[in-house]
Amino acid sequence: CHILGIQSAENLTQSNYKGAIFENYVLLEILKHQKSNGIVTPLSFYRDHDQHEIDLIIERPEQIQLIEMKANLTVKSEHLKNLHYLDQKLTNISIEHTLVNFMEETQKRTNETILSWKDISTIVK
Repeated sequence: CHILGIQSAENLTQSNYKGAIFENYVLLEILKHQKSNGIVTPLSFYRDHDQHEIDLIIERPEQIQLIEMKANLTVKSEHLKNLHYLDQKLTNISIEHTLVNFMEETQKRTNETILSWKDISTIVK
């Protein structure tokens, strides 16, 4: 972060790079927890020609987890729309939808989980 001129939490919240830094942080935390628990699951992402994107896909034998990572405190409808984009294409397997953001507490909703950055380790199963 020093190279990017980020020297404090306030600098980070105002940085143009906060989204990319947050996505990398989340991914590295997931990888760290997988490695320390001896878990190996395929990780990927999705982007199509129309720029629909899923930040992270975790493939398990019985389930696919679709994860969006947003460096903010609010949940916007377009974030959830992106998260559910693949639902109609993945009909033969259970899908779990997770939006990771800066919220202090995790919220379980009917169709997705809004996961606090503090609870990233719960993604690893």
